[in-house]
Amino acid sequence: MLQWHAASLALILALLLPWLAPVTADARTDQLATLINRARVERGLLPLARNASLDSAALTHSLDMVKNKYLDHTGSDNSTPQERADRAGYHVPAQSAWIVVEVISAISDDPAGPLDWWLNQSPDVHGKVLTDPRWREMGVGYAEGGEYGNYWTVLVGCRPGVLPSVSFDGKSYEHSERCGDAAQPAVNLSVAQTSVTAGGDVEVRWSGVPTPTDRDWIGLYQAGDSSGTYLAWTYVSCGTSPLAPRASGWCWLRVPATLAGGDYELRLHANDSMESIASSAIVAVNAGHVTSLTGAPFAPDR
Repeated sequence: MLQWHAASLALILALLLPWLAPVTADARTDQLATLINRARVERGLLPLARNASLDSAALTHSLDMVKNKYLDHTGSDNSTPQERADRAGYHVPAQSAWIVVEVISAISDDPAGPLDWWLNQSPDVHGKVLTDPRWREMGVGYAEGGEYGNYWTVLVGCRPGVLPSVSFDGKSYEHSERCGDAAQPAVNLSVAQTSVTAGGDVEVRWSGVPTPTDRDWIGLYQAGDSSGTYLAWTYVSCGTSPLAPRASGWCWLRVPATLAGGDYELRLHANDSMESIASSAIVAVNAGHVTSLTGAPFAPDR
């Protein structure tokens, strides 16, 4: 009797072990994750942290598509990508800006294949998903077989209060803003010329001022000088009288004829203050003698 029980147990284990054995991730998922992050960094975006729960959800969906011979974001059990991520342990608040989004492909067994299709063949849909600045984490899954041969799944997501640090290609990256918030564009200040002669004009452009006022102003400085030692200035109205707020625009600024040759820069200041919200690249000025005009632009002698 004991021998019969042992034989029966051995048979049961033999039948169950293939199902109980853990499914290991394909090494190519690491390659695809690297390619995605490299594409993001090349576009000025932060790389994404790999998340084990998203990896698990992505692999589960790829395996399900192989088993049930389909290619779709809706699972064989009618689940959504976010529901599958939640089951795997990646939780986000319901009906909020904190979400999980998925891209899938059956294009190739080479990781470069699906990435090329997402970014270059479908840039307005799948490409926008992978290059959205809001994401913080990702998971990658791959399974071979089924109707199409190769099934890739990538999940990208963001969660409240999770701001991962990512080391990628020898550099460290810190996620700082919350993905539930709309990304704010950086304030930009640029100059059209890299050099100008004292007494000439420099064209300066700005954009992305989040809360513009009619008293935002631009000052010319010797590179590295403090904000109180500007050498020329103008309101964003392109004159010494405030007129209207301008979140973006351009002006000509006269470089004093007496300015000494050297490296200079322009700075954009907020609302009659010395608070600099953007700086330009260096402008080389030729000739002249420096005359420093100190004080804020709202001073009586301005």
